[in-house]
Amino acid sequence: LGVFVAGAMFAAVASTLGLVRSWHRMRQGVCADYRGGLHVWAWMIAGAPQLEVKEVTIGVHPGGCPCAVCSGIRRLESRAARPLGACCPYSAIILWLALAVWLSFTGLREVDFAPEVDLEVEGYITDESPTASLQLAIEAAVDDQIDSESSDSRRLVEASGTGGVVDASSSWPRRAGEIGEAWLVFFYGVREGDPTIFTPEALAEIRDFEESVTFFPGYDDFCKKSNGDCVPPDSPVNLFYRATTVAGDSLVRYQFDGTSVLQNIDAVLEMMVANDIYWYVDKSFSATNRTSQWTRTVFSIVGERGEVEAWLLRFYKEFLSELKADSTKYRHIEISWSDSMRAISKREIRDVMEHDVMLSLGSFGVIAVVVLVVLQSPALMIGGIACILLSFVESWYFYHVVFGWQRMTMLNLVACFLGTGIAVDDLLVFEELFNREDSGERTPARIRFVHAYSEAALAMLVTTVTTVASFFSLSLSSLPLLRCFGCFMGIVVFLNYVNIMVLFSCFSLVVSLIGERMCQVRPGGEAKRRCSCGRRSASSCKRRLFGSWLPSFLWRARWPLVIVNLAVGCVACWLAITDQVPASGMPRLFPEDHNLFRLQTLLNGHFTEYETNERDAMKQIFDPLTPMYFTTCAGTRSEDNVTIFCSGNGKCDEEQKVCTCNPGYIGAGCESLPMPAMLVALEPFLRIAELKAEALVVERTVDISNVGDVDGTWSLAASQPWVSVSPTEVSIPKRDVGPKGILLPQKLSLTVRVNLSAHEVGPTHRASITAEGREAPVIVLTADVYSSIGLESLDVISTGSQSPLGGQVALRPPFAPGLTTYNFDLSNREEEVTIRAVPMRGVSSVFFGLPDGQRFEGLSRTVRLPAGEPYNIVVVAVAEALSMTTRYELIGLRSPVTQPGAPILRRIIAPAAGMLTAVWSPPTSDGGSKINSYVISVTPASGPTARRRLAGATAQIGCVVAECGVRGTGDQGACCQHTFSELDSSQSYAVEVYGENSAGMGQLSTPAMGGANVNWPAVQPLARRPNISASPAVEVHHGEVELTIPLTSISAGGAVPIGAFTCKASPGGKSATSNAARGLVISGLSPEQAYTFACTVTNSRGEGETSPLSPPTAAVFPVAPPPQAPALLTVRWAEGDAVNVSAQFGPDPFMTELTCSATPYGPGAGPVIKATATPKSPRSGGVAEMSLATALPSTGYSVSCTTSNADRSRQPQSLESATSAPELLPPPPSPPSVTASSNRWAAGEGLVVEPTWSDDGYGTPGRFECRARDVVQWTEGQLFASPASPVRITDVSPDTSYEVACRAVRSSAKAGDIFGAFGPWSAPYLPETTLPPTTTAAPTSAPTTPAPTTPAPTTPAPTTPAPTTPAPTTPAPTTPAPT
Repeated sequence: LGVFVAGAMFAAVASTLGLVRSWHRMRQGVCADYRGGLHVWAWMIAGAPQLEVKEVTIGVHPGGCPCAVCSGIRRLESRAARPLGACCPYSAIILWLALAVWLSFTGLREVDFAPEVDLEVEGYITDESPTASLQLAIEAAVDDQIDSESSDSRRLVEASGTGGVVDASSSWPRRAGEIGEAWLVFFYGVREGDPTIFTPEALAEIRDFEESVTFFPGYDDFCKKSNGDCVPPDSPVNLFYRATTVAGDSLVRYQFDGTSVLQNIDAVLEMMVANDIYWYVDKSFSATNRTSQWTRTVFSIVGERGEVEAWLLRFYKEFLSELKADSTKYRHIEISWSDSMRAISKREIRDVMEHDVMLSLGSFGVIAVVVLVVLQSPALMIGGIACILLSFVESWYFYHVVFGWQRMTMLNLVACFLGTGIAVDDLLVFEELFNREDSGERTPARIRFVHAYSEAALAMLVTTVTTVASFFSLSLSSLPLLRCFGCFMGIVVFLNYVNIMVLFSCFSLVVSLIGERMCQVRPGGEAKRRCSCGRRSASSCKRRLFGSWLPSFLWRARWPLVIVNLAVGCVACWLAITDQVPASGMPRLFPEDHNLFRLQTLLNGHFTEYETNERDAMKQIFDPLTPMYFTTCAGTRSEDNVTIFCSGNGKCDEEQKVCTCNPGYIGAGCESLPMPAMLVALEPFLRIAELKAEALVVERTVDISNVGDVDGTWSLAASQPWVSVSPTEVSIPKRDVGPKGILLPQKLSLTVRVNLSAHEVGPTHRASITAEGREAPVIVLTADVYSSIGLESLDVISTGSQSPLGGQVALRPPFAPGLTTYNFDLSNREEEVTIRAVPMRGVSSVFFGLPDGQRFEGLSRTVRLPAGEPYNIVVVAVAEALSMTTRYELIGLRSPVTQPGAPILRRIIAPAAGMLTAVWSPPTSDGGSKINSYVISVTPASGPTARRRLAGATAQIGCVVAECGVRGTGDQGACCQHTFSELDSSQSYAVEVYGENSAGMGQLSTPAMGGANVNWPAVQPLARRPNISASPAVEVHHGEVELTIPLTSISAGGAVPIGAFTCKASPGGKSATSNAARGLVISGLSPEQAYTFACTVTNSRGEGETSPLSPPTAAVFPVAPPPQAPALLTVRWAEGDAVNVSAQFGPDPFMTELTCSATPYGPGAGPVIKATATPKSPRSGGVAEMSLATALPSTGYSVSCTTSNADRSRQPQSLESATSAPELLPPPPSPPSVTASSNRWAAGEGLVVEPTWSDDGYGTPGRFECRARDVVQWTEGQLFASPASPVRITDVSPDTSYEVACRAVRSSAKAGDIFGAFGPWSAPYLPETTLPPTTTAAPTSAPTTPAPTTPAPTTPAPTTPAPTTPAPTTPAPTTPAPT
């Protein structure tokens, strides 16, 4: 750069001196043809040498233009005396090249030597006029308002070139590495000849194409995922290939995931029209015209921006490019694509631009050849092309730096063609004037340059100014495309002119001067001769054509040519006015077979603008992840992936959702045959509120109906004398068929009268009304009369983890139905209690009220009670249907404060000589009040001050928190600690601690130190390891030894408790650990080995020294293992009133005997019979046989056997095996029949039955089996078994009466199960039911709409569920089977 600047400065100085000298000589009149400033400028640039005018003639050219020619020029100076002005053309070239290079370098440096091309073609025709700007501002304000109401405000602009989506780069995360979402959009159009895109062939090809997209490498890494799987794209394939399943009788479930077979196309289009979904179709689609030429699919791509762009470009290169090359792969669809990140679109636009740039390079080559042919000089051709190219590079400086344009447009590429053509015109015009000869004589190059420059500069300046003005006038346009192109083109034309008139002109002069020098004769040679080295002679043909023939022809045909031109112009104007129509939409910048051209065409002509909320609305209905449910005709089911409507017995009207049944079928879904007459009550459970003595008679009206398809007549009768019904004989016609095939039963009103005036009024009265007709009797109505309402039980349970109450809290007085106020005791600390209520039958809801005004509904409530104050809780039971409430009040009373309990000593250790640190945990009970302080003292246990509390050895402190256990032991709770110092190391001390609260001094700490407590002796304030100074005492037992450590040999080492004692056996290393010095047992020792034993003690000081070894012991005694249970092989009767038994036993070397016994059972049982046998080969096992005498044949026996063994030690011990499986001889008879009684209903358990039977002396049965029978349809349920009473039957309905029968079952190993006969059927029983809905206003204390009650927690007494409103029950439409 420094060399370049120095050279430029030198050239500037030299050129300035030469120009000044030339100007001085021109002013002196050296040449008489001075014609103004332009002429002077040409002389200065040419650097003309000193001339002498021999003769000046002023004549007229043949064209009539005056001219002055300096002729007869001769050189006055020698070659060596050439003036400095001769270097002017070189200086001009250097100066202008320096300026051009600086401008180009500065402009390109502003954009990092990479000018950006605007590929957003949709912005090329954006109107930026004030009116358009105001309209855009209004639209932006509307978008902002939409943004404030919706989280997703991105617009799918269908008129843009993005395929219907906005540029995702505007909403992409700004920081690198963050995740964003882009869209890959595909448009599918019809091929020629297809009327619509929605044909089976086209849809199959769309599905195949989208599957190939999902199989492209990397798609699984960037697809939008849900639960780890790729989300299906927003595609019409999801609709036409939806999965269909039946979700109910008249409900169809659609899963729009595109995984099933092709559905009915017309039905899918009808569904789209019905839901106003037009996102998948073009704007010609409507309810009447259900054809579309185009459809589209959107794939969601998620990932980091750079990675997503790289994947999209790879997808375009490897997949879409192959698709473009193979246009015959899909015969029924034409595919176009775009992406919201514009990566693919920009790549395609760049491909088009690169193609055009290659064309411009080709045009440059053609122009270079033409210029070479015309100029006949390769040097001038290269210089001219270089000047043209340099003008483009220079233009970027003015375009970007001066005028502020940031990016180039695609239209600026036209400047490559237009600018080149205009520049070549100027270049050829100047060169033609420069090479023109005058009078056939040779003129020096400098003189010819002056004349050519003077003529060409002015002529070309006029044309350049007009051209530049024309282009710059486009800067007034409101379209940015035209402004950008006009500005750039004007700069290029102007700089082309300047480069031609400065750089190329000087370069042409330099080439001519070099030619002249080459033609001069060297010194000492021949005389001067004429040569043509310095010029290029003009073609004689060109002179004759353009100098003679063409001017003569134009002059003779001037008038016809004028008339023809005027006629052609008028005809062209008329055709333009009448036939040409201005194009609409975006300019067509791409070939017709290009994807971008198809994209512009379909978006401008087939799709309209849609907001994302419409796409979201489409996805809410056709979401591939969420199933959609549609109501259709009743009786819908699925068989072999085929949907059947109207139970297969009729035809479904899709619009009306109504079935037309085939003959012989009825019902909304044509699901059943005609039903017989059947009577039901619309309110089968009648609830009558509390009756008082003054109102013991009440009447209610109840509606009944016939739910059958045959007219019926019934007789009504009440089960209790205090209930009557009117009328007693009813006739009701069959049900009618209503709208949509619904069967509507006929109704009739009954009057039910309750009269309790002659009966005692109890808590609840129940009666039923039965209808008898052609069918079996049916209970159609149950009446309940209530005299009271409330809670069956009310409990208070303490649930706090630190509560001293613990579990059930007693109420005072105990709960009784007639009492409503109760007291219960609380401690003085904060408590957590649970109030649990069990409502009576008829109670609809229970409310809990707290003193702070809160109210809760449910069957239980956990309440945190603050410390110190009484606490009242209100419980209200509400029977909404009866308009009755009962209020209960619970008063929590605080118990008095007591003294705290005893702290627990955890450890005492001497950290150094004369110091003791005590650690204790707080007492388990603080007496109901916070412990204010602890009093700790140390008392000497030896020496002259024994048992006396010393001054300074007592401290009253708070709790200094410490860890309860030694670090690493796992006992890391919160404890308290205190350290005493200045103690006598020669004495032992005992430590005592007690706590104090508001009630006074608490209990002394435990354990007490010293005395019989071996592990807590008095401790010396000395820091040393614990040790045992004597060997342990050994006591030998069977297979083990028991060790005892002398207490006098144990030293705690300044820490208590003493800790754990560990003793080891040698050899073998078996050990035992215990916290006591006695009873350490080491087992598993060999009976053939003598052992020695040593012990250590470990406490908070660490592990102590090992004790001395014990003397070697004698061998331990072996222990016999437990014997195995024998197995019975045969049990049979023998002669002489005996039972012969054969039993098998296993190998046992310690076995001593086999014992069998026969235990009598049944009526008249006798004594137990036993027999014993000694096995012959106990080591190998075998079979033993024996006879049990004096057995009674009339008695049944249960026979079993056992074995026993003993060890061989000096103190034998005997072990007995388990008993063999018993065998009954003979098998017992069948059990007697069972009676089912005490039937009741239990929430969550069904019908609870308690079987009763008479014992026959053969023991209780193995299990009871019961079943229920429906008294309405006379169908029997399944068997339910239980090993003991009661038996729970769960296959029952709460609105049907049942009869119950049971039987007993005995079990025998040989005979198997022995079944008894079923007992008689019990009386009909109606399970517990809930209250019906009522319109009676609820009391003030109850909520307007109580929420469903929560089941109460388990209590000892059976719980009753809160009553709810049952729906009217209708018997199943089936024909009752005969019993």
